[in-house]
Amino acid sequence: MELQPRPRRRSSSRGGGALLVFGVLLMLVTTAFAQETVPSPAAESATVSSGSGLAKEVFEQHVRPVLERYAEDSRGGENARGVKSGLRVAIDASRATIAERLTDRIAERRAVLDELHATLLQELQGLASTPALSTRLTALAVEAKAENDKFHLDHLFGTLICWCPDENWTKTLTGCPDACANEQKDLVKQWLAEGLTDDEIFDRMVAHPKGGERVRGYDRNWFSFAIPFLLLGIGTAFVLVALLAFRGSRATGSPVEDSSEEEDARWDDLIEQELKEMDN
Repeated sequence: MELQPRPRRRSSSRGGGALLVFGVLLMLVTTAFAQETVPSPAAESATVSSGSGLAKEVFEQHVRPVLERYAEDSRGGENARGVKSGLRVAIDASRATIAERLTDRIAERRAVLDELHATLLQELQGLASTPALSTRLTALAVEAKAENDKFHLDHLFGTLICWCPDENWTKTLTGCPDACANEQKDLVKQWLAEGLTDDEIFDRMVAHPKGGERVRGYDRNWFSFAIPFLLLGIGTAFVLVALLAFRGSRATGSPVEDSSEEEDARWDDLIEQELKEMDN
């Protein structure tokens, strides 16, 4: 009996080669994907420096139109106050835009705001025809920024409630003369300088360990604010009702008095007639 040669098992070797090739390809694809997803140092640098581009973009969008609008007056030294008023509005709009664009990057807002202000001061130098006017315009720009900050501080101080236990949530930061309100005031000033919006500052105050929902002035027992106006309305209603009743009584009083006098005269006539009859 002749022995047949044993067939070679080529299928397993081919399968192993295919798996090897697939593994190599998978490694290459994974490496390429990792290189694309991991930012390079140049990309990180571009991300960090994006704030500079945002400052210029916001300047061109909100501040540049104000400078162009008042350029002629500024060179002549006229209507400098108009520049200040326009800049105050432009600064507020710029803050809102920066906060919207950097919603999740709050730490970058302050640098963008500082660069925006520096750009503003530099541009104002070009508008001034004399050193005296340059100094004046610079001062007005600084005042415009300070007034914008004060506007937000006044709103926040006048709405937020002092969390001091002795106050029992009854006084705003503006209405609290004690030093216990200084902690909250300092936090508000710090957060405002960092570029936070009023709503974000409210949220941070609520999230603070000493805060809570009661720190929001417009959420606390609004009925207590309405009581004086309610009492005033009730008192006014009583006065009006009394006046109307008084006028009504006077209007109806004359006929009553007239009828009473007529009745008295009639009785006098009857009595006099009876007396005459008795004499007769």
